[in-house]
Amino acid sequence: MVYFSATTGQYIGQFGSHGNGIGQFSNPRGMSTDSKGNILIADYCNKRVQVFKEDGTFVQVMQCDGNATDVAVDNEGKIHVTIWNQLHVQVFSPDSRTHLYTYNNRAVNFNYPTGIAINDEGYIFVAVYNSYNKSYLHILSPDMKQVNSISGLLGA
Repeated sequence: MVYFSATTGQYIGQFGSHGNGIGQFSNPRGMSTDSKGNILIADYCNKRVQVFKEDGTFVQVMQCDGNATDVAVDNEGKIHVTIWNQLHVQVFSPDSRTHLYTYNNRAVNFNYPTGIAINDEGYIFVAVYNSYNKSYLHILSPDMKQVNSISGLLGA
């Protein structure tokens, strides 16, 4: 992983290598930061999220139940991880140690989640890709209820 200054764009450093050990990645996808400045990286093929300090020092692993595509942290510090092949989002405790619950909405094309973001009001934005060559953006309320769904983002 290579990282740069958010304000100047200047190169800061890098860490990690290819593999399945601690600090190694196999097809890393999304990333986020938490309130402590830790870096969380979705490690797709290793089915996990790895947590590092700002300087790249390893903190811990959150083992997922499938291929992790992205990660976001909500206002309460809970960690939301999109799981591609399980068609849901796993939520972990702020300390990254406990799997709290999963959520999805299969009734509205919530297939193959690829990305996630959470705004300051707690609304959750989940990008999904279904098997019919179409993408959707699902907007969920802070209590994970469907608010809106935007379809047709990718032509067939």
